[in-house]
This record gives sequence, C-alpha cells and structure tokens, in this order.
Amino acid sequence: MRPLVSIIIPVYNGSNYLSDAIDSALSQTYSNVEIIVVNDGSTDDTEKICLRYGNRIRYISKENGGVATALNLGIRNMRGEYFSWLSHDDIYYTSKIETQVDILQANRNKDVVIGNIDFLDMATETKRTYDLQTQCDPCDPSKITQGVYPSLFGVVHACVMLVSKSRIDEVGLLDENLRTTQDIEWIFRLLRGRESVYIREPLIAVRLHAMQGKHQIKVYSEEQSKTHIALLEMVTPDEIAELFENSYMFYYQMAMFYKRDNDRVAFQYAKTKFEQMERPPMTNSRVSELRYQLSSFSNGAATKLCLFGAGNIGQRMQQDLLARGIAVDCFSDNNAKLWGNSISGASVVRPIDIDKASTLVIVAVEKYDDLLNDLLSLGYLHTVSYRDVIPHIGTAYPVCIPG
Repeated sequence: MRPLVSIIIPVYNGSNYLSDAIDSALSQTYSNVEIIVVNDGSTDDTEKICLRYGNRIRYISKENGGVATALNLGIRNMRGEYFSWLSHDDIYYTSKIETQVDILQANRNKDVVIGNIDFLDMATETKRTYDLQTQCDPCDPSKITQGVYPSLFGVVHACVMLVSKSRIDEVGLLDENLRTTQDIEWIFRLLRGRESVYIREPLIAVRLHAMQGKHQIKVYSEEQSKTHIALLEMVTPDEIAELFENSYMFYYQMAMFYKRDNDRVAFQYAKTKFEQMERPPMTNSRVSELRYQLSSFSNGAATKLCLFGAGNIGQRMQQDLLARGIAVDCFSDNNAKLWGNSISGASVVRPIDIDKASTLVIVAVEKYDDLLNDLLSLGYLHTVSYRDVIPHIGTAYPVCIPG
C-alpha cells in the first residue's frame, strides 16, 4: 500500500477561501491522504464550513494561539508517513501529492521536496509563476537543493513542500513563540544538513491578498528582522565554506538580499558584518578581470555603459556592478514614462539618446532576444544580454555594499 500523506490546513477566520483549499485537497489524484483542518479559534463561519464535509476531513477546533500552534496540533494528530501544509487561502493542483510522493519514493535518501509556485494576485486577477531556476536572485539556482541555502534567501514556500514525518521528528515542531515567521525558521531546520529534491512544475497556487497574516499582524516586520538575524548567527563556518565560498561573500549576498527584500534591520546587520571581514586577496584582480570582460563585449571600443531595462533586473544589475566599483552611465527603456527619472544616480534616457558607437548596452529584461535583434538592426554596435554578463559579475568579489 502506498504511504499515507497528511494534509494539514490551519485556519483562522478563513471562511472566504477555505472551501477552495479543502476541495483542492480532496481532489488529489493520490488517494491515500488524510485531511486535517485545525480551526484556530475562528469567529466567522469556518466551523460551519468544515462540518459540511463530514467524515471526509478530520476537524479539530482549538482556542486561538497562532499558526504554529495550529500546525503543531495537527502534526501531533497526524497518522501519515508524510506531511503537507496547505494554507486555508491557497490551492493544491490535483497532482501535487502524487507527483511529490513518487519522487520521494524514487529518492529514498531524501525526505523533503521543494518546488515552484504560482502566485494569484487577487487585486489584479493575474497569475505568475515563481520559478526558482530563473528568479532565484541573488542566490545561485544551482544550489537550491543544498541544505540551508534556499531557506536563507526565502525562496522555499512552506506549502509547496512534502516532508517525511521522520524528518519532523528529528528537527522538532514549529516555534510557537513566532507569530509570523514560524515557517522561515522551521524550513531552515528542515533543510539544514540535507539535500532536498526540486520539482520545477508548479504544484500549488498561492493567493496574494490584503488579508494575509503578514499584512494584518503588526509585529511582522520586527519579527522578520529578528528571525533573519537569528538564522545568520546559526549558520556555521563549515556551512558558509560549502555554500558561499567564504564569510566575505556570505555577508555580501545576504546584505544584498535583505536590501532587495526591504528588511533594513537585517540589511544593516549583514552589511556591518561584511565591512568587518578581511577582503580576499584576489579581490582587486577579480574586479579587474570583470572590467576586462565588459570591455571585451565591445572589443574595447565602448567607453560608456548603459542598462537597457529600468525594471528589477536592470536595477539589480546596477547594484551588483556598483558593489564592484563599476558605475552605470545611464539606463534606457522603451517605457516613455520612465524617461528623465534617476536610479541610484543614473538617468533613464530615451533609446535615441544613447551614443550607439561608444556605449556598451546590456539588455536587462527577461525576454531579451527580440530586443537584442532590434537594437542591432537599429545600429547599436555593442549589445549583450544580461545573462551573458551575470557569470562574470559573479566571479568578481565586491568591494562595497551600495546603500
């Protein structure tokens, strides 16, 4: 008989989306599941909705204590060999459990599955896939199955995971003192010292909406910063050496991540740690090599640098170049609304204003092929995609952390 999987749904005042979540759990192509719904002291119609399902689910009601307390109660009552967390406002695709059980059964030495997710933005009614292989920034996507690496960068969503109960028994339950970051800390413990399995196919849909806990709980930002710093302090020298090359690069990467994640407290902590580190002896030579590689894209003819694409990719690339002492002369973009703006000291200019003969144009948009061809046909002599530049930036040690 195939292993039993326990799907646990913690819920607090979730009557607006709860039925969708339960229905998605009941619709799994994998039949050997138990569905445990833990009502964390709801005051809406949550209980009424749960009782409609009768014996198709196991229903547990408790006083309000937070997500961690609800999940822990569910885990204590689960009978399955594997655990899967489903938030009351998210949806499992029908093959979620079967796909993950199959891959863990084929990899008996592994006990955690991670993967991609679809985000459903309720405000704009749009869907986008978060793909760890293409959007795992600033971390290296080749390391996303390695120990604590993906958890430090927050790229693993707890509800996409399938975890063996034996692994939970090893690391313990969720920290009930954490109200909003219990998942961050727990994922760190679950993945630590282990290699996980990655499935690229999105298996869940995560709703983005104004009533999510992180928007409603006032202590979210403060608790997030404290948890991030606590995790940094838990990482051992051996883990740093294995995953980040050295402490200098570890604190640099984490500072840049927290800056992009708008966690100023954790950013300042990591930045201070970085500034206290001794620079690796190859720092200057690696920066010189990066400058040489950039120059080689134009055969030494370009004297200026322009990032074509003033969105997230371009702005991230500018920061990574600034960290290596290389200034971007300007941005450009096809969006006329951006012209005249300034990004960290670099103006956004019209494409027609770029000096075609003396400027290296790095196309910093996700779908760059057509744009590269268009620029070449219009006489821009020196163009390259951001994908061709990133590996060279990655091999150069930073000399500072911008901001």
